[in-house]
Amino acid sequence: MRTYSVINGRFWTAMSRTGVKIREAGIGATTMALYLVTNPYSNALGVYHLPLPAVSHDLRVSPEEALRFLDAVCATGFAEYFAEDSLVWVPQQARYQIGETMKVSDHRRAWTLRELAKYKGTIAHGKFLERYGEAYKLVSKPSPPLRLVPEGQAAGMEREPGESDQTRIAEARRLSQLLDESSHEH
Repeated sequence: MRTYSVINGRFWTAMSRTGVKIREAGIGATTMALYLVTNPYSNALGVYHLPLPAVSHDLRVSPEEALRFLDAVCATGFAEYFAEDSLVWVPQQARYQIGETMKVSDHRRAWTLRELAKYKGTIAHGKFLERYGEAYKLVSKPSPPLRLVPEGQAAGMEREPGESDQTRIAEARRLSQLLDESSHEH
């Protein structure tokens, strides 16, 4: 369990459009948003298991109210809830808790990979990787496709249309002789 969370002070100001939308949705939505980033089940990734009965218990509201508040927060884009897996994803949480980017050598990367592996195969896992995969060096950038060179054809020695192997061999011998002659002259 985490012992602290970073809450950006702009949440309360007009600087945050999402924060304004949440506050406009009412005190229940505001409470839920803050709960989503600080509850005992949350983590720095913002992807975690969140059973609704626990939310109801922690916030001292009925299960119906908890769901209504959660729906209100999700409608603002602050979070997504995947009921089939009881998972929540707070898209900006990793940005505020971890940062914009991560180096391969960052000690938090191993933790991030372990934590994220718990949710492999879920929509939340895919969304996290889509958003942070490259920035956190969790996925490899696709390499450009390799161009295969036919056997016996070195790179830079592309075959001209209609050119036979015999012609190419003769040209290679001629170039080799020229190089030999020029090296003997010096």
